Amino acid sequence: MQVKTIGFEGVSCVGKTTLLERLNDYFEIVPEFTEVPKHLKGVEKHKYFLEKNHASLMPEGFDSDKDILCFDRTIISTIVYTSVLDKLNNTNYFTQLVEEFSELLVYPKYYPQLIILLNIDQVNTPTRIENKFNNLGSDWNNSQFLNLFDRSINYFIKNILPSEYVIVETSGKDINQLFEECRSLIDTFEPKQNAFELVSPELLLTLEEII
Repeated sequence: MQVKTIGFEGVSCVGKTTLLERLNDYFEIVPEFTEVPKHLKGVEKHKYFLEKNHASLMPEGFDSDKDILCFDRTIISTIVYTSVLDKLNNTNYFTQLVEEFSELLVYPKYYPQLIILLNIDQVNTPTRIENKFNNLGSDWNNSQFLNLFDRSINYFIKNILPSEYVIVETSGKDINQLFEECRSLIDTFEPKQNAFELVSPELLLTLEEII
């Protein structure tokens, strides 16, 4: 059975998880991976996230009778998150990942065939983030982080992503409208048969230039 892979991306609180709960009746949903061993620090922590997210994108690892897998976040979030945290904390983990572990980043087979990016609602999303992450020390509850993440993930998807993408605007839409729009996108999506080219490390590093 040919399995189609669909990745959902966007900043926290944009509505991905709620949307995927609705889509769960129709497609196999792969939840966001969030746990990491406490002993891992620095670049090893980010490498662990990448390895786990890559492994989750292998369709043969799922025992399901559904032919479409939908992922709540993908390796793209980890790449962008690492790059943005470097900017905020004056670290260089992203450069280390690209230089030392490029095999985890460049192979198109690790990316979903289609990325659906839920673009943030500039009015409501910051309020939802503040309500969810009321600890002021949280990375997510930070307007600079929100802006950098949004700008970076849009750049990545439009300029670096080796697969196809659709950007769905969330402003002015309720969950029912987003559900119908995204279900239609998934139902009508047909993956291209030609092979993707590798993502070059040099191209990945351009992500840092825009932030």
